[in-house]
Amino acid sequence: MNRKTYSQILDAVAHDHLRENADLAPRIKSRIRKGKSLTMRPRMKIFAAIILVLLILALVLVKVPGVAAAIQRWFGYVPGIGLVREGQIRRLAAPVVVERDGISITVEQALLDSEKSVIVYKVDNIPASAFPTDFNTSVCSLPPSLRLPDGQELPSGQGGGGGSSAGTSYEWRFSYPAISADVNTAVLFFPCVEMALADKTPANWEIPLHFVPAPPDLTAFPVIEIATPTAAVLTPTPQDTSALDPDAISLTLDRAVQMDDGYLLYATVHWGNTAFDWLEVIDPVGIHLLDAAGQDIPFDLTNDDLTHASTDGRQTVFAIKTAPIQAAGPLTLILDSVSVELPVTASFIFDPGPDPRPGQIWELDQNVDVGYGYSLRVLKATYPTPQMKDLPQQAGLSFDMLSDTGVNGAIVGDHVHPVSGGGGGGGGGSIPGPFTGGFTYKGDFPAGPIAVDIQSIYIRLSGGWQAQWTPPVTEQQVTPTPQLSACLTRQGWRQALNKNAPLPAGLTGRLALFDTLPPTYNYQVVVVDLDGSNRNTIGFGDSPSFSPDGSRLVYTGPAQNGPSDGLYITDLATGHTTLLPGTARGDSGPLWSPDGRRIAFTRGPASGLMGAPGAYNLMITDVDGSNPRQLTAGENANFAKAWMPDGNHILYTVEDRKGVSLQMMDVQTGTSRPLFDINYNGSVAVSPDGKRVAFEEMLPLDKYGLFVSNLDGSDRRQLADGDPFIVTVPTWSPDGNWVVASVHDPDTSKQPNPMLALIQVDTCQIIPLPYLGGYVSSWLP
Repeated sequence: MNRKTYSQILDAVAHDHLRENADLAPRIKSRIRKGKSLTMRPRMKIFAAIILVLLILALVLVKVPGVAAAIQRWFGYVPGIGLVREGQIRRLAAPVVVERDGISITVEQALLDSEKSVIVYKVDNIPASAFPTDFNTSVCSLPPSLRLPDGQELPSGQGGGGGSSAGTSYEWRFSYPAISADVNTAVLFFPCVEMALADKTPANWEIPLHFVPAPPDLTAFPVIEIATPTAAVLTPTPQDTSALDPDAISLTLDRAVQMDDGYLLYATVHWGNTAFDWLEVIDPVGIHLLDAAGQDIPFDLTNDDLTHASTDGRQTVFAIKTAPIQAAGPLTLILDSVSVELPVTASFIFDPGPDPRPGQIWELDQNVDVGYGYSLRVLKATYPTPQMKDLPQQAGLSFDMLSDTGVNGAIVGDHVHPVSGGGGGGGGGSIPGPFTGGFTYKGDFPAGPIAVDIQSIYIRLSGGWQAQWTPPVTEQQVTPTPQLSACLTRQGWRQALNKNAPLPAGLTGRLALFDTLPPTYNYQVVVVDLDGSNRNTIGFGDSPSFSPDGSRLVYTGPAQNGPSDGLYITDLATGHTTLLPGTARGDSGPLWSPDGRRIAFTRGPASGLMGAPGAYNLMITDVDGSNPRQLTAGENANFAKAWMPDGNHILYTVEDRKGVSLQMMDVQTGTSRPLFDINYNGSVAVSPDGKRVAFEEMLPLDKYGLFVSNLDGSDRRQLADGDPFIVTVPTWSPDGNWVVASVHDPDTSKQPNPMLALIQVDTCQIIPLPYLGGYVSSWLP
């Protein structure tokens, strides 16, 4: 069976609500501490390299009567930088650009206060040849340091950072320790170009920086310290309240940043006298913000330098960015649940035999009682091989585990034999799934049997903690940005679920979809009728596309101990599968042409990592692999999205750091014309008559909406509003009247996959398909 490594889980777990080169690494970074790395749950599409999300807000100063007196410790919130302390504030005198071998590094912004020094920079024009062509090739992972005139070198990463990437460019923000007020110069030193091959790019970049006092009119939003927050604590009900002591948990609202489009609210979960080692707030589905009328206020969970968990203070800070708040009165923040690490004392015996070898796997299936009413099942043990070819082989063990009692992560070790490192992984979310834990030895592999310690477990603790705060009355009421009325909303979805409507008369067809299969959570390709009958599992892979006559299927994968190794074609009558000649690792998203003669696809970096930095280009080949042609060139990210019905044109997106453009190319001449711009590189589907497109787009507060428009972007209508769940991957019905999409609703999803739903694009009728889950990429009559 095809099984995923840790790196694969990070890069190949969903074609759902994030674009092809997106990253959720802020959440990954927030889950790493003390050498204990936590793997992410499936159902997220994550690029393994750490490319963080930088939210640059084009905002203006909002003046609120009486707020100045409430500002105590903070100068304000500076867009692109974050919260800035009072005192002597300095900024970069002017942007600085250094170019070498065609690559440029630009320091765009810097702001220094008494607590930290924040540097924002971008790297442009990294050549495609500088990115790895092999999954096991190491790239530069050394962030820049800040060198002071006296020779002192400040390390990066003090307080976190953010960034974005597109094609062969990226933008990044780092925090460094504070710099003395009498030091006005520094050098930003790059030992190498991050995420690129060190021997293919210049090394030892030195970028001189000069700091000057910030002007009095520096754009900043006021920070309101909530001096007397109120907190109502509702007691959770874990399996052993005496040990977990949930009564010690409380929630407070601590500060608010008044913006022109809502508030940035900072809250703290206090867990001072509990038995926990760690507590996290990671799932926005379990957070609710209500206005004075008890109505939900849309928000987005966000991260900055303040949001983290502290074992010393035994408190966890999180922040949410709200939509505009129109009604006066108190706001109520409700926290349904938290993820906690609970120390335990448990163990199991593992005998590796007389001669364990790297790559060896032992099937175990052992049940372990870890205490407090929790247990887990150890599925297998693995002697891992190095993920990168230049890393030395170390003796160690990795264990795959699963639990049906609520454990979703574990830290394991060996207290008898010296170990050099260890950790575990888990989710903390509501979706069950396997998790891993392991360690490496300082020396050779010890002789067995081995007593493996389970040192702590991760569980999701349900609660109902609340805190209230009343925003000050402003001179001018904030007016929310008008939102289009969507077909699929929270209320409409619940109503549709209750109606349990049958399929419309005459609407039939065969779907090609991909979903995840527990316990390994690999993608598998499935062919099934719209009514759920005649289900045929093709094998591991994703993004299937029917041939026009429905006899064959082309898809990405399957992977063999790494990323996808090319495109495969399966004859549906015989089940015979072959690799499409000329395709290789890094090729994805195949699209069978309407005339049945050609296949278009996207060729990415040969590392095969989905969303890895580098050039992405459109390719086309005959179905037998002959006559391959590259249709685009350059360093941008170009993604094939759909064939036009005439078979002569392809819709594709072009992404750079400035945004995403939907374009149409004539495959014969290679000429392209832009259609319209979108703000998110998600799925795009063209109607059977070629007159309309369905596509994903980002809404305020990082919600993911689903839209339909004419081919030129006109007559845009919203199919789904993305609140509170996500609706993704639209595919048109053969009659052009319906769109089938994946609804990520944790309460109703066909776990571990999103539930499929039909949306009538003209009448807004919603029909859930509770018997189907996953992501549809092709639909034939």
